[in-house]
Amino acid sequence: MKKSILKTTLNFSVLALALCFSCGDKEDRVPPIEDKDEVAGGMLKMKVNDADWSAKWAYTITTPLDEEEDDHFLVFVTGATGEYTSEEDPNGDALSFYIAIPKTKFNNPVGSYKMVSLDYMDEENPAAAVFSKVNGNQSTVYVSMDKEGEGKPVGTISIEKFKIGQQKLLGQDLGQGYLELSGSFTVNEMVGFDGGENPLEETLKLTNGKFDVKNGWNGGIVGMNAGIVGGSL
Repeated sequence: MKKSILKTTLNFSVLALALCFSCGDKEDRVPPIEDKDEVAGGMLKMKVNDADWSAKWAYTITTPLDEEEDDHFLVFVTGATGEYTSEEDPNGDALSFYIAIPKTKFNNPVGSYKMVSLDYMDEENPAAAVFSKVNGNQSTVYVSMDKEGEGKPVGTISIEKFKIGQQKLLGQDLGQGYLELSGSFTVNEMVGFDGGENPLEETLKLTNGKFDVKNGWNGGIVGMNAGIVGGSL
């Protein structure tokens, strides 16, 4: 499962950063979200080292892992503060969660999932978090992991409510997945890397985390159609 998770999460990370920070590098490009304060934009908020942080938009996507024999789905929840502007240099933060949910729990994913770094995700610790800060060509990436790099759990993410249905993104059928997800999270330690490589002394702690998101970018892009199943804690 670990190889599949790493490959899929890397692909999702590229997608998240692209959607967060490159929504419009030309003046004639129309922002996909007309009103970022609408509920359809999703909600993702928390405290970062006791300072309030709130995403301007957030969403979720569900995908099977690459290996056919694997018995997990990977759920991706992300949100960003990046503005939709015509500036070439991106500026903002993006928070992403990865949760490997067993296929046996797909119809009822309610529960808590322990977080480690992406490298150590497994059946016992099936979740991870990545927090990216981008300012022009400068970037810092914080990863949910203990500073010693021993793969110890550093937090949890809990799914409390969900809705299942057929996912669609820009007219493409993405298969069955979670059309809505809500819950809470805490990450006690996130280790930073300057430029994604050099470790930093500073660590982050994410507390009072809440999310309430819909499937697909802006929620409204995805069709909420047949076969919907819902549940809650």
